[in-house]
Amino acid sequence: MDDFDIITTLGHGTGGDVYLVRSKKHKKLLALKKVLLDEKKKTRTKEVVLREANILSALKHPHIVTYYESFFDQGSHLCIVQ
Repeated sequence: MDDFDIITTLGHGTGGDVYLVRSKKHKKLLALKKVLLDEKKKTRTKEVVLREANILSALKHPHIVTYYESFFDQGSHLCIVQ
């Protein structure tokens, strides 16, 4: 999270939050999805959310938001930058 400045919250959901961020390195505006990991829920285990990030990274289509990177924040969240 140190590489990004949070500008505003775009939305909240059961799986996490989405923020409008500015990359400190590239100065680009991006969306950062912060997913709370919860091993008790099948849809939020570390493996499942990592699989989501890997699928997004492989998709290249004009109607799908571009994946930039993903990383773990504080060990309890997976952040996906799009």
